[in-house]
Amino acid sequence: PAPWRWAIVCIDVDDRRRAQEELRASEEQMRAMLDAAAEGVIVMGEDRIIRSFNRSAERMFGYAAEEVIGRDVSQLMPSPMREEHDSYVRRYLETGERRIIGVGREVEARRKDGSTFPIQLSISEVKLAEERIFTGILHDLTQRKRAEDRQRMLAEATEAFNASLDVRETLMRIPSIVAPTLADCCIVFGFDPGGQPRALGIACDDPATEQKAWQSVTQYPPDLSKPFGLARALATGESDLYTEFEKHWEDVSTHPGQLGFIRDLTPRSYAVVALKTPHGIAGALTLVSYHTHRRFDETDLSYFEELARRASAAIENARLYADSQRTSEELRQASAAKDEFLGLVSHELRTPITTIYGNARLLRSRAAIVAAEDRDVALADVEHEAERLQRIIENLLVLARMETAETVEMEPIEVGKTVRRIAAEFCRRHLGTKIELSLDERARVVIAQPTYFELVLHNFLSNAAKYGAPGEPVEVEATAAGDEVEFRVLDYGAGVRPEEIERLFSPFYRAKETRTLVGGMGIGLAVCKRLLEAQGARVWARPRPGGGAEFGFALSAKLAPAVEEQLADVASVGE
Repeated sequence: PAPWRWAIVCIDVDDRRRAQEELRASEEQMRAMLDAAAEGVIVMGEDRIIRSFNRSAERMFGYAAEEVIGRDVSQLMPSPMREEHDSYVRRYLETGERRIIGVGREVEARRKDGSTFPIQLSISEVKLAEERIFTGILHDLTQRKRAEDRQRMLAEATEAFNASLDVRETLMRIPSIVAPTLADCCIVFGFDPGGQPRALGIACDDPATEQKAWQSVTQYPPDLSKPFGLARALATGESDLYTEFEKHWEDVSTHPGQLGFIRDLTPRSYAVVALKTPHGIAGALTLVSYHTHRRFDETDLSYFEELARRASAAIENARLYADSQRTSEELRQASAAKDEFLGLVSHELRTPITTIYGNARLLRSRAAIVAAEDRDVALADVEHEAERLQRIIENLLVLARMETAETVEMEPIEVGKTVRRIAAEFCRRHLGTKIELSLDERARVVIAQPTYFELVLHNFLSNAAKYGAPGEPVEVEATAAGDEVEFRVLDYGAGVRPEEIERLFSPFYRAKETRTLVGGMGIGLAVCKRLLEAQGARVWARPRPGGGAEFGFALSAKLAPAVEEQLADVASVGE
């Protein structure tokens, strides 16, 4: 057989290996450069399959590179752009008609979670080995668009806030202005009349979310004892920010049931800012994001605080307007009251003055021929009308003094002795008036200001005599009731309506049933109320069973031990 023949071929592969290594190094360098780029860079072929996806693109879209490389680029596009993309690429490859390639354009992109965001897209084209390669450069416009939206929203919000001059309406407008531009959900809190915080309005980008969030904040009110979040803003006026709010769900919840709501709603980011006015904190705004890509930061908080400042200014403007309207109305009422007062005073003073003047002229011009009986009647009229004038002036002076009075000197007053004296003097001055006394023996002493006590009882007696049924007595009762003595003056007149009781003690008010029957200014009961309140007493008016009216007051009967001993000594000496 023929011997074996060997052929040895030597090929130098150093150049090839070197070229491969250089290519690999070049690719790694290119990949590193792309990953370091601030912009998103996506490379794909004619088949629209993604071949490269840099780090910035990963951050923009929420995808890892391995999740998208080898897949169609259309998954990064929202509808209807996704559906139109195939036909656009096909038309470009066939006709060369360009819409984006070589031309920068603003478009919407789609994240992994399905949300969309604006980008500036520029696409370039190169040919490698007869294949077309497309490189997309993406600049995320989210922050710029958000800033533009916020500035526009702040301008619109300011206009909307100032459109109303009602404080409550202004507060309730805020959420619908904020959501969804600045946040997915916004809730405004204010204070109820008792000073407790409560939700006033809400707006969310989703009706179902809005319903759940509203149920949560109304069913579980804020806990003001917590040193953060809403409680902190309402107490101190300081803002609070939770960029990763899911870490604090348990901290902010006030009840296990509320924690269930929070977990169901899955808020991702949370901020609260106070509504501060020169008169204090009017409320607070809570802003929530439910998406991981929309986490609030310090820039967001600055916008929220600016929004709160503008809302607070509108609230203050509304308050000032309300104050001016209220002041204007008070001035109008004061002017009307002044006119009414002057009319009443003029009328009430004119009547007794006319009587006094007429009788004085009669007695002066015909003193010699006027019978003694007629002269006595004329003098009695003069005396009666002069007393009436004195009472009117005295009541007016008391009202004026009570406006500036600071303290009242109180002292023990013997009930039986004092009431009997006042009743006797009243009957002596008002002939024909009968007073029946019913004095509880236990009602011995009260603590009062003597002049005030006498004036109150005199005014109550005068009222009962004036408005009571003719011929019927006026009843006066004094009854011991614990540490008080209750005084009642009762008549058999037209009585009082329950709905008018509170107004009876207002200056110049007169009950409908009596204002046309008997003259008067309507200041006597107002004087009584102020005098009694100055003594720490209770005062009331009520219809009397069987007809008539009851006016009463209660004064303290609690004495110091030393005073009780002195009264006991006096009583023993008397015995």
